[in-house]
Amino acid sequence: MNTLHVLAGFGLAAGLVAAGCGGGGASPAATAAPKTAQTQAQEVVIKASEWKFEPSIVRLKAGQPVKLVFQNWGQEDHDLVFKGLQAQPGDKQENVQELAGWAKQSATGHKEEMDEHHEKEGMGNMHMDAEAGHMSSFVVTPTKPGTYELVCSYEGHTEQGQKATLIVQ
Repeated sequence: MNTLHVLAGFGLAAGLVAAGCGGGGASPAATAAPKTAQTQAQEVVIKASEWKFEPSIVRLKAGQPVKLVFQNWGQEDHDLVFKGLQAQPGDKQENVQELAGWAKQSATGHKEEMDEHHEKEGMGNMHMDAEAGHMSSFVVTPTKPGTYELVCSYEGHTEQGQKATLIVQ
């Protein structure tokens, strides 16, 4: 079962960006559309698969709520670590569920292994994770403009190119 972990770190709740283990590649940038109502957050989907995140660049506006949806379409477990960002008190996880239309080819994800990994690897940063074939979502309001690195913290994933960039304007 996928869980979303929010870990303390520096910076503030900058928008969640496509940090799934992502490879290079020129993915188009995702930009959160302006909110239409103060209570309704815009949605940005970040897709993870083996060694890449799509999109590879995510742009958010400071002070505007956004719902980040992290989908793992890969055959391995992946996570999204927002380096230098920390969740704020009003930020919240909304759901974790299996992706419709995903076909698992190998048995990989185990909740206990994921939890142990995140205790070691995700300390100090905003963090989302999803077992293969699952998704999680999180509503945040980024407050600190800047450029942040998004990575998959599983061993070897970042080194194989699974990273992205989050820009908060």
